[in-house]
Amino acid sequence: MLTLAGRGERLAAVIAQVPHVSGPAAVRATGLRQVLRLAPVGLTDLVGSFLRRPPRSSD
Repeated sequence: MLTLAGRGERLAAVIAQVPHVSGPAAVRATGLRQVLRLAPVGLTDLVGSFLRRPPRSSD
Protein backbone atom coordinates (compact mmCIF):
# COMPACT_ATOMS: atom_id res chain seq x y z
CA MET A 1 0.00 0.00 0.00
CA LEU A 2 2.80 2.43 0.81
CA THR A 3 4.43 1.70 -2.53
CA LEU A 4 1.18 2.41 -4.39
CA ALA A 5 0.72 5.64 -2.48
CA GLY A 6 4.26 6.69 -3.31
CA ARG A 7 3.75 6.10 -7.03
CA GLY A 8 0.96 8.65 -7.15
CA GLU A 9 -1.92 6.18 -7.41
CA ARG A 10 -5.35 7.77 -6.94
CA LEU A 11 -6.02 6.86 -3.33
CA ALA A 12 -8.27 8.79 -0.96
CA ALA A 13 -6.01 8.07 2.03
CA VAL A 14 -3.30 5.81 3.33
CA ILE A 15 -3.37 4.93 6.99
CA ALA A 16 -0.38 2.98 8.21
CA GLN A 17 -0.50 2.07 11.89
CA VAL A 18 2.52 -0.14 12.11
CA PRO A 19 5.65 0.41 14.18
CA HIS A 20 8.08 -0.37 11.37
CA VAL A 21 7.09 2.59 9.16
CA SER A 22 9.62 5.29 9.91
CA GLY A 23 10.25 8.58 8.17
CA PRO A 24 13.50 7.50 6.47
CA ALA A 25 12.00 4.15 5.45
CA ALA A 26 8.95 5.87 3.98
CA VAL A 27 11.18 8.20 1.94
CA ARG A 28 13.14 5.24 0.58
CA ALA A 29 9.91 3.39 -0.29
CA THR A 30 8.13 6.32 -1.94
CA GLY A 31 10.96 8.43 -3.29
CA LEU A 32 12.17 11.90 -2.42
CA ARG A 33 10.19 13.57 -5.20
CA GLN A 34 6.85 12.35 -3.79
CA VAL A 35 7.86 13.30 -0.25
CA LEU A 36 8.73 16.82 -1.39
CA ARG A 37 5.40 17.06 -3.24
CA LEU A 38 3.35 15.96 -0.24
CA ALA A 39 5.30 17.65 2.57
CA PRO A 40 3.62 21.08 2.15
CA VAL A 41 0.17 19.45 2.29
CA GLY A 42 1.12 17.55 5.44
CA LEU A 43 2.51 20.65 7.12
CA THR A 44 -0.58 22.65 6.16
CA ASP A 45 -2.77 19.92 7.66
CA LEU A 46 -0.68 19.86 10.82
CA VAL A 47 -1.02 23.61 11.34
CA GLY A 48 -4.69 23.48 10.32
CA SER A 49 -5.40 20.77 12.89
CA PHE A 50 -4.36 23.16 15.64
CA LEU A 51 -6.74 25.74 14.17
CA ARG A 52 -9.55 23.13 13.87
CA ARG A 53 -9.56 23.25 10.08
CA PRO A 54 -10.50 20.22 7.94
CA PRO A 55 -7.72 18.27 6.18
CA ARG A 56 -6.67 19.27 2.66
CA SER A 57 -6.36 17.02 -0.36
CA SER A 58 -3.01 16.52 -2.11
CA ASP A 59 -4.53 17.10 -5.58
